[in-house]
Amino acid sequence: MTLKTNFTVAVDALRDAFKSALDDPNFSDNTLSEVWRHYLGMQSILKNLPKEYNYTLTKNENGDGSVNFNFTGLDEYPYPAADTVPIPIFGNMGEDVITFS
Repeated sequence: MTLKTNFTVAVDALRDAFKSALDDPNFSDNTLSEVWRHYLGMQSILKNLPKEYNYTLTKNENGDGSVNFNFTGLDEYPYPAADTVPIPIFGNMGEDVITFS
């Protein structure tokens, strides 16, 4: 599950809980107001979460010993990479490692 999905589930659960509490005559008014404020707070957090992007990174080894890394699914992402970047790998000299953090 993604962050946005988790918060959507939480907001939906709070909405259902509030409706159930509202219909229960024995539910405390003070507690009901706390549930309402909690629901509004979670709903506000959900609305302000950053947009999630779905993309993949693929590695294509070329016949000349170079490697291309390609991003796909970035059509809606505002800052995609300009183009593929070839990274040569020379026999048994090791591998280049790119770490994303």
